[in-house]
Amino acid sequence: MPELHSTPARPTLDSVQALRGLAALMVVFFHAQTAELAPGIWARGYAGVDLFFVISGFILTYVSRDYARDLPTVARFLYARATRVYPLWWVFASILPLYFLVSYGAPLPPDQSALITNPPAYILKSLLLWPQSEMPVLKVGWTLIHELFFYLIFSLALLFRRSALPVLLIVWAGLTLLGSWLVQGANLESPILALATSHLTLEFIAGAFVALALTHRLHFQPRIILLLGLAGLVAALVLYTTPTPRSLLWGRVGVFTLPCCALLYGSVVMEQNRGLLIPGWCVALGNWSYALYLVHTIIILGLQRLSREAGLRLPEGWKTWLVYSEPGIVGNLVFVLAIFALSIPAAALAHLYIERPLLRLTRKVMQRPGAAA
Repeated sequence: MPELHSTPARPTLDSVQALRGLAALMVVFFHAQTAELAPGIWARGYAGVDLFFVISGFILTYVSRDYARDLPTVARFLYARATRVYPLWWVFASILPLYFLVSYGAPLPPDQSALITNPPAYILKSLLLWPQSEMPVLKVGWTLIHELFFYLIFSLALLFRRSALPVLLIVWAGLTLLGSWLVQGANLESPILALATSHLTLEFIAGAFVALALTHRLHFQPRIILLLGLAGLVAALVLYTTPTPRSLLWGRVGVFTLPCCALLYGSVVMEQNRGLLIPGWCVALGNWSYALYLVHTIIILGLQRLSREAGLRLPEGWKTWLVYSEPGIVGNLVFVLAIFALSIPAAALAHLYIERPLLRLTRKVMQRPGAAA
């Protein structure tokens, strides 16, 4: 998920960066799971997305606490958020149609090509992160669609006085719950309505309330809350049921939101009280997390193709070691280790040489005299 800097810049919370890195690693674990390594904690790595959403709500609320409440502020806010998400997304999402075209003869995901009747419109909507019935061309983009929805709705709160934010968040949560109840069991044909009534919005709102607690200096036993959050998250990852359409909606919100909030609250308060020192490599991983979130799926696709080719060409004795789909844990473990060995350096390079230069460029546009942002 994209890192969120305030405008003007504020010191980055190292604990939040570390948690962003943890969330990205959890998602990589989830997508790296194979038939031999799927049980247990691997299968619940998607909870990294829940942690991302809680962090997003926290950061937006935390950094905007001193913003002016007017339309120019809203415009600057939306410009900063959009330019943080889209440039790097366009870089990596543009790679996939080319890969699919070379590999399968059509610029579409092979598992979705039969469902897509208008490929150009599908690719355009994917690049714009516009809600649609099919997953975006780079599938992790579905979470960015939620992020942009959060940003848009939250920006409206910047038109109201600061003291109104808790009430606005409660109203937003209430409307989300009401909407999800009204459409319960319906086969929604409107992707926008499905987005607006998604239970995942509640995680963003929960993170916003964590930020409100901190901005009001509500510090209560952060070490205990941090440990409870960590224990709760680990327990949920180990014990939670196999993902189903229902468990991936209400279930994940009910199970993961509270531990993520506790983990976030405890870490930030302890850092502010100088009771928690975050290692530099954890902060660096957080800085790379958006690039890691995007690039790892491309690396997985590439490694899967190499593994399939190896399965066709290698002698039988080598397949156990190098083909992830073969029985036995060795080939699967080599596959997973290769994903991390390639994804993390690739994310670091993408952050340094693509993401940061693009961010600097968009900030220069924002700082030009007369610029809307």
